[in-house]
Amino acid sequence: MKIIYYPINWFVERPYLAILPVLVFGFCYLGLRSGSAKVARRIALMAAILWLLYAIYEWRMFLWSQAVSAPIRVDLLLILLLLLLVSVAHPQPETRDHRHLSIQ
Repeated sequence: MKIIYYPINWFVERPYLAILPVLVFGFCYLGLRSGSAKVARRIALMAAILWLLYAIYEWRMFLWSQAVSAPIRVDLLLILLLLLLVSVAHPQPETRDHRHLSIQ
């Protein structure tokens, strides 16, 4: 279980690192300009926005944790799940065949 939470510890201890996924997904969004990648663009944009919101939230929580003696972060359970899902989301490929097969 520790291996699952190890990557999020980087962001908890150093909240400025949460900007890196924002940049990665932002560049992915800008790089997917073709018309057939609309779903992939939306997923990349959604991931960039969620990571940006998380970066702002984590910075605020970092400042808060400096004021308390023993902060317990139960909120990370939900946040980690949401960020993990949106970060590894892949659009499903188009499986419909647009050609009609005629049997003669």
